[in-house]
Amino acid sequence: MDYKDIFEQTKKDLKGFKTIIARLKASKLTLEKDTFLSDEEKKLIERKIKSDEIKLEKIKAALEFLGDTDLKIITSIFFEKVTNKDMAAQLNVSKEFINRHKRESIERIADIMYGHLVGSNLGSSYLQD
Repeated sequence: MDYKDIFEQTKKDLKGFKTIIARLKASKLTLEKDTFLSDEEKKLIERKIKSDEIKLEKIKAALEFLGDTDLKIITSIFFEKVTNKDMAAQLNVSKEFINRHKRESIERIADIMYGHLVGSNLGSSYLQD
């Protein structure tokens, strides 16, 4: 995976956070309630559950490394569907500030989730926030 792929995958992961949670709940419910599943179907559902749990844990762990402002920007934009413009107004900052912090936060999250330094100036900067 190159920089662009990792960056885009991370954005996709963040956008799909709530969907992953819903899918995880549905899969667990199916596993509990459906007594007519074959062993093969159960194993497939269990693998999907494990995969979703791992993805959620990676996202949660990565979010813990963000500072308060960056965390607010990421959670508002990706989880609450607040626009960049509205986020800028809420924080009384420019859209450019929001765009820069969003990009840098996604890079930090990608680094933690995928083990790659995707930004040119990242290094260990996320440990200093």
